[in-house]
Amino acid sequence: MLLSREESERRLTSPRNLLNVLPRDNSAVVQLHKTNGRGAAIPQSLKVIASVLAKTEPHQEIKDALNIKTIGSKNPDVVSAVERTTERIRDMALERLMLSLGIINDETLSNCGAKDAAIVARNLAGVVEKLTPKDLQGQSGVTLVVYAPQQRSEKHYETIDVKAIPQLGASR
Repeated sequence: MLLSREESERRLTSPRNLLNVLPRDNSAVVQLHKTNGRGAAIPQSLKVIASVLAKTEPHQEIKDALNIKTIGSKNPDVVSAVERTTERIRDMALERLMLSLGIINDETLSNCGAKDAAIVARNLAGVVEKLTPKDLQGQSGVTLVVYAPQQRSEKHYETIDVKAIPQLGASR
């Protein structure tokens, strides 16, 4: 996909861009070299990015690309940042999923665009599934409750007998 200069600038400066949301460290370049048997400290934002990527990508590829040895952190700040970022990505994917499902209607089914919309919906559903916490995967992420009142038979209701009242003046 080719983007115009304006579109790429808009995306880079968007408040929804993850780079503009994640906490920034003062260190611009991370060099992981051996110093006294230990590597240099990994910035918190890089730990967050690696942990979020690890939910959908192979760990070894992430380690190689980011030049790090391990993925994940027990630091509560990193864990909460990963959860917030993952939830945000999941919400965005759900939002796009619902939009793509809304595109599929009688008109678009007659065109070839519905097939493309179905592919997008399937892919976004995969993103949502991968980013859903393991403890929630047994449950449905979206619950639809339909209320249908129970139908009752005539026996359930009280019967009222109505007697005819003779009309006044009808006997003349």
